[in-house]
Amino acid sequence: YGIFKALFVEFFLRINKAFFLILLTLLLALFLRIYNLSQGMTFIGDQGWFYLSARDLLIHGKIPLVGITSSHTWLHQGPLWTYMLSIALFIFRFNPLSGGYLTAIFGVLTTFLMYKLGSSVFSARVGFVAALLYAVSPLIVFFDRMPFDPSPIPFFTVLYFFTVFKWLKGNINYFPFIILLIALLYNLELATFTLFFPFALLFVYGFIKNKDWVKKLLNKKIILSSSVALIVPMFPVIIYDFSNGFKQTIVFLGWTLYKPFSFLINHSSGNFLVNFRIVLGFIAISLQKLVFQFNLPIAVFLFVSSLVFLIYPFLKNKKFEIRDSKFILLFMLIVSLGGILVNQTPSDAYLPIIFPFVIFSIALFFAFLLKIKILKYPVIILFVLMIILNGYSSFKNSLVYDFKYRLEAVNKIISLTGHQEYNLLGSGSGSQFKSFTMNYEYLLWWKGHPPTNKNVKVKIVVSETQNGIIISKR
Repeated sequence: YGIFKALFVEFFLRINKAFFLILLTLLLALFLRIYNLSQGMTFIGDQGWFYLSARDLLIHGKIPLVGITSSHTWLHQGPLWTYMLSIALFIFRFNPLSGGYLTAIFGVLTTFLMYKLGSSVFSARVGFVAALLYAVSPLIVFFDRMPFDPSPIPFFTVLYFFTVFKWLKGNINYFPFIILLIALLYNLELATFTLFFPFALLFVYGFIKNKDWVKKLLNKKIILSSSVALIVPMFPVIIYDFSNGFKQTIVFLGWTLYKPFSFLINHSSGNFLVNFRIVLGFIAISLQKLVFQFNLPIAVFLFVSSLVFLIYPFLKNKKFEIRDSKFILLFMLIVSLGGILVNQTPSDAYLPIIFPFVIFSIALFFAFLLKIKILKYPVIILFVLMIILNGYSSFKNSLVYDFKYRLEAVNKIISLTGHQEYNLLGSGSGSQFKSFTMNYEYLLWWKGHPPTNKNVKVKIVVSETQNGIIISKR
């Protein structure tokens, strides 16, 4: 009895310790994401597009089939973020901050998934290190404080990584979830379609090698559930495509296959090399903000070292096990980074895809270093220092006002109009885009004094400069 009692007490204490540590991590993640959100939430014009779309869905029943236009104006983002945002706006009576709290919740949930699924796929130590790194990363916190379509991407990406891992391990019941997650990610942001390619290549490899995890898919239940998992989230886009030349599906798929080789076809290798260097610089700066904002060399060193740590065993043994969790992580990380380089577009929209893969890679490297006796305490000191300094950076960044200045600008607009009907116009850098004033339009509507679409005498002009937001009347 005494032995069983001692074992039970030891087990209970261990569970409590793990629970206490992850609870503190989640509370830290929540604090960094919601502190001063009412003053510092980023609220740009493109976000306003989604807010107006979600408002029209709730009030006028206008269900959007696609989202805002992408950088390639013949393509649109998916409508999923509008649907998600509309739920938050409905619950909180159209308060614009509700979107920020929604993405903050996604950030905290993703932190938990980094721990839970990281512990399942790798180890409890890797899961906890990954969760803590994810909780305080300045770049990740910045995205989680911004109610925009790229912000929930890491949540679905972690689930995608886990479901692919379980599928390759032989559990074919996860296959429909992979299809569902790919469709959901596409409906958030077109850039996430990069994640389709690791899955497609793994599927082709399994088909050619006649692997069980592909053979067993010839199952009526799996085929039916996978079809439903694809069609249901893609249904609005499919409806849209029937009257728009299938640009969002067939043409888009063809374009993604063409894009990697476009510089060869266009004979623009010089431009490709220039763009390649620009994108490499963009990735390096982004890694600094993601891994260790205080020091670029340390951030790049940690990332490159973690990459070498993942690659070395496969080079040493001259073979790889495709179902190995580290190989799957490495494969997805390389393809995701390759997608950014190939597209030659230094866009923030591509970054959330790589967040979980980079953090897991560095967590694995830290876990490896902690096993080396002579390095254990220096590594712990470095890790603690990173957590403290990254947490401080995230906290300091939250003190920068953005939403506060938007509200002040909106109040000034209302006072300049004298409560008369008015047109809202944009001026200066960025005003060539239709969405430039849409964040102000939503806030003005929320305040009860929206601009009119009719041509009226009173014109209010918004200009955004390095010195701040300038409002003028003409």
